[in-house]
Amino acid sequence: MAVSLACTLPQYFGLGGTATAYLRVGTAHPSRPFIEQDFHDVFLTADYGHDGQQFYVLAGTFPNLTEGAPYLDIPNYRARRIIYPAIASLFPRGPALAWALYALNVLSVGAAAAAFARIAHQLALSPLLALAVPLNPAMIESVVGSLADSMAFAFALWGVALWRSHRWAAVALVTLAVLTRETTIFAALAVVLVDRSRRALPMLIPVAVASGFSQWLKLVLPGAGLPVPNANFLSPMGNLGAPFGGMMFIGLTSGDTVGLLVVTAIGVFGAWHLRRVTPILACWLLADFVVLVLSDEGVTGRFLNATRVVPLALPLGVLGISHWRRSHASEVSTAVASIA
Repeated sequence: MAVSLACTLPQYFGLGGTATAYLRVGTAHPSRPFIEQDFHDVFLTADYGHDGQQFYVLAGTFPNLTEGAPYLDIPNYRARRIIYPAIASLFPRGPALAWALYALNVLSVGAAAAAFARIAHQLALSPLLALAVPLNPAMIESVVGSLADSMAFAFALWGVALWRSHRWAAVALVTLAVLTRETTIFAALAVVLVDRSRRALPMLIPVAVASGFSQWLKLVLPGAGLPVPNANFLSPMGNLGAPFGGMMFIGLTSGDTVGLLVVTAIGVFGAWHLRRVTPILACWLLADFVVLVLSDEGVTGRFLNATRVVPLALPLGVLGISHWRRSHASEVSTAVASIA
């Protein structure tokens, strides 16, 4: 949590010390009028803004989702990630709510790091490897933009960490994860694919709950606003296209694309090396990677935003490299002892 604060607090001071620094309110976004009712000093971005402004609207009007619908670009899509704004809604509108969204993200980063430390300990590795979580670009983007990613990641990681010992607690946590960010459904599917037994069937509950909730939202909330021609439940932005199409549109040699490919390559190495010791995490990352490859330029156009599709990449890569080094060192020691 301290590392997360150190990485993200400078944005508050750099943007003039306004509580809206982490909402990323867009000049032309429909959320702007709603937020300007509660603040005198709204920091506006020159573009369309980001999802933090919409989570503020959802939290400020929860549980009356129809009240906030006019201020959302795609109401029935944004409301899928309901757990994060629902918890924040306990705080009153205004600076208290804006800071609550930020604080919940920092707390979630800490919770995700604790889950990852537990997983590292299960592999007889240092829990300090969990520092890869707050340093993860996906988590930094979540905190500075008041996004739901870090909370969903924490729920999903704890679900995986507790699966073997506390099955029903794991199912409940992953269900919360998919109701916080729908793409964490891959954590549930990874458990089912890896376990392949009747014991894993309860992990289909998060899949059913998320699908049912999505269909219910389509009935009660409008989908008008920002056009999403190829809307898909598992797409991070509603659009899936040709493999690597989004990256090629941006340019494979651009800094954003190169950085994204480097982070992903680290994660893929970790997943491959750990495929036998942590197959659930490896399968989860593989599914995320497939979605990233199919994502359009709206996702891949900015490095920090694109890493949100593969939040497990950097932590799992660090875990895999550490495990590989330990295994390699053990092999060298055995060889030296044999020679001696």
